[in-house]
Amino acid sequence: MVNHRLWRIEEILQEHPNFVRINRSEIVNLDAVDGFEGNCYYIGKNPLYATGDYRQRMEGVFVKAKQQ
Repeated sequence: MVNHRLWRIEEILQEHPNFVRINRSEIVNLDAVDGFEGNCYYIGKNPLYATGDYRQRMEGVFVKAKQQ
């Protein structure tokens, strides 16, 4: 648990491109993502869902990763 607002954590993690916010409640480390399908990302067997604008950002992140 962290005693900060999530937007503040997101600001701190901007220096680390592997950390991406996927919805109002969660930031994920892309190195930990094992797979994805649509707007659902898996860390192990745990599904995490990207919503709204965050979903579009995540799609962009994975498109860039495929191009590299």
